[in-house]
Amino acid sequence: MSKALCRFYPGEQFEYADKQTGVIKRLWKQPYDLEQGQGVRPLQAELMHANGGEVLPAGDYEVNYFLEKDRRGQIAVKIIDHRAVKVDQPKVVNS
Repeated sequence: MSKALCRFYPGEQFEYADKQTGVIKRLWKQPYDLEQGQGVRPLQAELMHANGGEVLPAGDYEVNYFLEKDRRGQIAVKIIDHRAVKVDQPKVVNS
């Protein structure tokens, strides 16, 4: 298990139709940058959430994570837990 700083960005919601059942499903995609250490560029990836309540507010977090091979043989980052370091203030847009 490793510890790193991670920058989460605002989550985006999208819908798709299940090809087998035709049921419309909703997912949330949340991009993030994971710091990998001095001199190494951040790992840019995204989390997929089935529940909107799992989406984190945008900001900087300290995360515990580990790497795992997925079923396609690619390396996947698994975030175990997180602690907010600095959460962004919501931006208000005047209409």
